[in-house]
Amino acid sequence: MVERLVVLNCPPPQLLARAILRSPAQLRRSWYVLFFQLPLLPERRMAANGAEVVARALVGGAHRRGVWPPEELDAYREAFARPGRAKAAIDWYRSAFRRALVPRRSGRSSPITAPTLVLWGVEDRFLGRELVAPERLRTVLADGNLATVVWIDDAGHFVQNEAPERVNAELLRWLGPPT
Repeated sequence: MVERLVVLNCPPPQLLARAILRSPAQLRRSWYVLFFQLPLLPERRMAANGAEVVARALVGGAHRRGVWPPEELDAYREAFARPGRAKAAIDWYRSAFRRALVPRRSGRSSPITAPTLVLWGVEDRFLGRELVAPERLRTVLADGNLATVVWIDDAGHFVQNEAPERVNAELLRWLGPPT
């Protein structure tokens, strides 16, 4: 289904779920994932007051906070304030976390077979670098598949916003020239 996979500051859900349950440091960074498991309250909080908390979370969660122009924050607020939108965003976290905790009938998730590039802002406030360490990634990759991890300094969780030139350069380098 996928020829190549590129991931931006997002570990495989099963690795994140395990880390939240086993690492106090990761639990502190990702407390919101557990908060999002509650019914109704997270989406109401997120959509309240014109979704102001969404804009605060984007700016506050960034390493380079000045990368969010007011018009982009307005677009996020407008989108999350619409009925059902906050719930849809939170439901991704609910599903990913719950699916990662429930073993599949086969005993584990299907391994990732596509060549994988991970672009990681090293100043991520939410996710520890150890989540994409080679020894952890090997547990979710198919035999013989290795992930390439590129560390991007002076960028955090929103690496595509905080270092767009570097992200684009790495994408083009890894994907190759257009045909």
